[in-house]
Amino acid sequence: KEFLKSIITNRILQFSVKSRRWIWDDDVIDLISISKGVAELLSEKLTMLPPSLIEVLKVAAAVGSQVEESTLKLLNKDPLAFRLQLGHSLPLAVQEGFLEKAGPVYAFSHDSLQAAVCDLIPVFERKFFHKKIGTSLMMRWNTLDPNHIILAADQMNLCKDELELSSEERVSIAGLQLLAGKHSMKSSCFESARSYIESGVSLLQENHWESNYSLSLELYEMSALVSFIDGNGNADATMKRLQSILQHAKTFEDTLNASVLLSKFMGSRGNYAEAINNCLGILSNLGETFPNEIDSTIVASTVAETKQLLANITKEQISQYPVLNDPSKLNAMKFMSLLMLYAVAHKPSLMPIVSNRMIKLSFNFGFCDDSLLGLAMAAYGIVNFGNDIMAGYRVGKVAESLIEESQSKQTLRNRLVTVWYGHSRMFVEPIQASREKFIELYNQSMLSGDLENALYSRLFYCKIGLHIGSNLDSIGRAHSIMIEQMTKLKQNILHNAMSSFRACTMLLRPGAYENASTIKGIKTFDELRQIAYNTHNEHLLWHV
Repeated sequence: KEFLKSIITNRILQFSVKSRRWIWDDDVIDLISISKGVAELLSEKLTMLPPSLIEVLKVAAAVGSQVEESTLKLLNKDPLAFRLQLGHSLPLAVQEGFLEKAGPVYAFSHDSLQAAVCDLIPVFERKFFHKKIGTSLMMRWNTLDPNHIILAADQMNLCKDELELSSEERVSIAGLQLLAGKHSMKSSCFESARSYIESGVSLLQENHWESNYSLSLELYEMSALVSFIDGNGNADATMKRLQSILQHAKTFEDTLNASVLLSKFMGSRGNYAEAINNCLGILSNLGETFPNEIDSTIVASTVAETKQLLANITKEQISQYPVLNDPSKLNAMKFMSLLMLYAVAHKPSLMPIVSNRMIKLSFNFGFCDDSLLGLAMAAYGIVNFGNDIMAGYRVGKVAESLIEESQSKQTLRNRLVTVWYGHSRMFVEPIQASREKFIELYNQSMLSGDLENALYSRLFYCKIGLHIGSNLDSIGRAHSIMIEQMTKLKQNILHNAMSSFRACTMLLRPGAYENASTIKGIKTFDELRQIAYNTHNEHLLWHV
């Protein structure tokens, strides 16, 4: 009965409406753990097995509860490490009940069996056994697939702290951990990535910035990045990593990745002015300067110029422009698109100036992914400051269609949240139809580690719900989830905007207005307006 319950719960056994019968996978069913009593009998039988079979089982147990046949074959290619008789031993292990086979995977029939096999390896030898597996895989790391790179890193992590490693070994293992961390990042396994990267950092020697500069730079950049994305990292430790990079970097170009993350770190703490100033400082070094004071006259003339530049622009016309290859201009475009994220939250009047510069650079030097974001920003400026909704919408649609054809479309879509999906497009297209789009953008952003745009997506989802008359309780729950996530991920980028939104939703409830001052965490609109004036936060003032 319990067995049937477990395989139904885990969807191993399920009813097919189409074929009108129960369906299951025999191989997966076979991998369901056998009873503990049978496992104990098999454990007692271990010592009577042929040595060749025991050796295969030892390697399998050291790898984990299951192992792919390709892994065993890969290890067997190193005759100095292993001489495994796989052709005979693997079928025998299955026949004797120690392993179960499902496709290319062999799994121990019970956890206690794996533990019993591990016990056959003397405790003092286990660290060397893991090192032998890891080293054998490392010898081929240029040709390994991500799973085997991660396996090699795992094996080395099981022994590195218990063995005396040479300087060369420490560097090699640190590089392996960096590679495993990168692959984990690509799979959105941020916690695992942080573990690998920190393991790599721990292997660096005291003078690592002098002896292993490139490896140190990559590890420190990745350490700061994954700690920021994961949300569980120590903020002080992240800042120390960034400061160490800025202190030891040999060239200005080597500081740029750290400067990007430093701006994001400042913005995530709600320090928008600092984030903007950091971006402007980098841009100045890249030859792109902007006025300190921006009045309405400058904004109006810049928007008019942008409208003229983009009059009747089409996707086909832009496709004819060359690709931007100048490294300095590419970096400038990157920082201008990053600047947009904080300008929209703190100083929107800067956006038409920045987008105008991005458009001019693209026309003069070529287009890149950030050029498409510049188009979307230009659309925002034309609508918001030029009061020409249809002209801005046309430019935004060109940007959107080009992004849909880009190889980087998933990442670029996420970065359109504030200036296109959450702004210019909603002036023309029905907002009811766009609400679910923000759930899609939220999920994509979280998977790619783009926390800022993920939170913006959830904010717009809540706001649209309010505008179209959705159930206030439902909106409240979505709002509460967002607040929890902001706290967990240590992201304060939308704190003031969320305060104004929360005030709106709470005050819409019957009788709530009279008791607003007693609701914990609620600020009055006068208080929010004063905060906006004191902090020069144009975006908050617009919300109020």
